[in-house]
Amino acid sequence: MSESRTFYSNIGVVESISDGIINILGLQNAANGEMVEIFINSDLESNEVLIQKALILNLGEKWVSAVCLSADNMIKPGQFVALTNEQMSIPVGDSLLGRVVNP
Repeated sequence: MSESRTFYSNIGVVESISDGIINILGLQNAANGEMVEIFINSDLESNEVLIQKALILNLGEKWVSAVCLSADNMIKPGQFVALTNEQMSIPVGDSLLGRVVNP
């Protein structure tokens, strides 16, 4: 029974979205700076699910806020969100080492 509690604590639901900021309910084990995946049902006939990534930047008791990292026009309230248990990362090669990067 504890496995199902762990699973559900890593799944949330989009409550609202405005200007690329997504308010999500139910992510109990979320961490600041953690990546989440938003599951978008693109077409009801094909049952194809798209995944969009977002970055958690604000933690509340019952909700978290995340910044959408791509277009947010397909994200709607009621869609499921899953924690990835990964911090945001950027691959770095030898050509980038030693350089100053301005985000």
